[in-house]
Amino acid sequence: MKKLFLLAVFFFLNITLFSAEIDSCYAKIIGRNFFEEFTNQTNTTINNIVENKYNFVTTFYAINFKEGGFILISADDRVSPVISISNSGLFTEISQFIPPKQTIFNNYSAQIYELILNGI
Repeated sequence: MKKLFLLAVFFFLNITLFSAEIDSCYAKIIGRNFFEEFTNQTNTTINNIVENKYNFVTTFYAINFKEGGFILISADDRVSPVISISNSGLFTEISQFIPPKQTIFNNYSAQIYELILNGI
C-alpha cells in the first residue's frame, strides 16, 4: 500500500512539475502538423492566429489556414492540445459568435484558466 501511495505522489508531482504554457510559436507547429494530418494536405499556410484570453490569461489559440479551416490549440500542455478542428471556415473572436456558442467557448476558456491559476 505504501509503494502504491508513493508511486501516485511521484506521478502527480511529475505532472505538475513538467507542465508548461504553450506559446504561439509552438501552437503553430502543433496546429499545422495536426491539421495537415487531419486534412491529408501538405504545405498548408497559416492565415492568422487568434489568441483567446480569459481574465488576461491566454487559454487557447485559434489558427486559421489560407486553404480554409482552423484548429484550436490549448495554451497549456496539461490540457489535450487539440480542442477543436475544422477543415472549412474561419475562427473569429468569440464575441462575434451567437450566445450559445459564446457560452461553450467561454466555458472552455474558464476551465483552462482555472487549471493554469490553480496549477492543477
